[in-house]
Amino acid sequence: MSISDCVWMALKKANKGQVDLMQEWGIASRQAISNKFSRGSWSANELANLAEFTGGKLLIQYPDGQEIIIQPESKPKLKGRGIQPEEE
Repeated sequence: MSISDCVWMALKKANKGQVDLMQEWGIASRQAISNKFSRGSWSANELANLAEFTGGKLLIQYPDGQEIIIQPESKPKLKGRGIQPEEE
């Protein structure tokens, strides 16, 4: 299963769609988000934000039960040709 498939599943589980994600991340162009899905180019920060947006967590889980939770650093937003962290 591709990362983009997992993104779709997370959105669906939260009863959200592509437009909701666009609004949350401040993306004005439907083509920009469509390209992201088709290329499968997701950063860890974007995935952590997606997890938070859909009510989940992004984590690495080890066989012994230990987990490392990856927290979002900043909200993604469209900048130039891709989605980059928002400047503070």
